[in-house]
Amino acid sequence: MSLRQHGFRTHAGPWTRSVARPLVIARYNLSGVFASRLFTIFYVACFLPSFLCMVSIYLRYKLETFVGFTGNAWHEFTRADILDDWLYYGILQPSEWVAFLIVLVVGPSLLAPDLKDNAMPLYLSRPVTKLQYLLGKLLVLLTLTAAVTWLPGLLLVLANAYYADDGWLMDNLTVPFGLVGSCLVWTACLSIIALALSAWVRWRPAATLGFLGLFVIGSAIGNLFRATSGDWYGSLLILWDAIDVVGRDLFGANPSELMPLPWAWASLAAPTALSFWALLRRIRAYEVVR
Repeated sequence: MSLRQHGFRTHAGPWTRSVARPLVIARYNLSGVFASRLFTIFYVACFLPSFLCMVSIYLRYKLETFVGFTGNAWHEFTRADILDDWLYYGILQPSEWVAFLIVLVVGPSLLAPDLKDNAMPLYLSRPVTKLQYLLGKLLVLLTLTAAVTWLPGLLLVLANAYYADDGWLMDNLTVPFGLVGSCLVWTACLSIIALALSAWVRWRPAATLGFLGLFVIGSAIGNLFRATSGDWYGSLLILWDAIDVVGRDLFGANPSELMPLPWAWASLAAPTALSFWALLRRIRAYEVVR
């Protein structure tokens, strides 16, 4: 066969729909993530808080032997309304910590290798746009966190509804919807910040330390400012305080006094929007070297 017959030929097979192209990127990245046995063990351990909460729900309604020791106090506690802080601390707060740990472990490794090895021209020279590429990376973190946060959380809410009095779940639909909404807001905020750090640092250990330091240093400065000034403005630097205020409002738990609700939403939206803008600036098909 002559050399000229080995030239470039257009793909003659079926094309993946533009809507499904981010799923291709997400699928291959998920297979690479679970190739690590250490991460698989860590991921299985992330289901432990949900398991413990399931046990506590069962004991809350079925451990009638304690009634003889505690009297009516235990009986009243086991029949408490679903909107109390017990369910918030048992389901939503552990989910926020699990989501943070997963993004901390996986997030910095999604973009850094592609940028470090100059693989962006290979991605963007194919029928994949910049937003589709970023969405595919974001879907990796959303999928990993959803499987261990709000999906088990919905099962826990249904389990609590099974043991509780009839009819109160329909009266308290803010619980499942607030659980899903809080987890999605928190995961999206964490994921976009982690991807932005990974894109600009380009080195996974440094990106991981930067992501962790952002929360540690921000919390330290915010708590110091709040302690010295005596007002709530220091909580604007603490994303944990912001998601606590937003999560309690969506979930229907007792409101938090850390900061006003609009400022909590702004505290989450500002770094997310800034990180997304930084991502769009960093992801490009070529790089000018001076």
